[in-house]
Amino acid sequence: MDSPQQPPEFVPQLVDLEDILPIDCEAAPAADAAEPGDAENPAPADEDRAVRLPAHASTVAAEDIKVRMVLAADLDGEVIVDASEVESVGQAVLQLLVAARRESEQSGYALSIENPSQAFVDRVTRCRLTDAIGIQTGEHQ
Repeated sequence: MDSPQQPPEFVPQLVDLEDILPIDCEAAPAADAAEPGDAENPAPADEDRAVRLPAHASTVAAEDIKVRMVLAADLDGEVIVDASEVESVGQAVLQLLVAARRESEQSGYALSIENPSQAFVDRVTRCRLTDAIGIQTGEHQ
């Protein structure tokens, strides 16, 4: 039996997407799901690609967030983080966002934090990480 306090060990592995996805499957579902006339409009797909932080962005959520951010960077060349629903954010997620910002600057992909909730802004500000994470606190909220 697995103990609820000891999650299975995560061993990151690089995977070639062609090994897990058929080459032609990426375009087909988007065309089937689109409304008539929307098949050429990329806006809905872009919105769906945002990495949405959960209301309680805790250590438990950090690994999933990391995986989604890496996929977004690899597939889109940019990472958009939607922080609009955040009510609390833990140290592991803050560390992840700082590391992602540094990596984006070194690797040249774009990283943006969109719609940060007031709780997110407050926590980042109290931790003095606004510059390290890349949010502006005086302009929008």
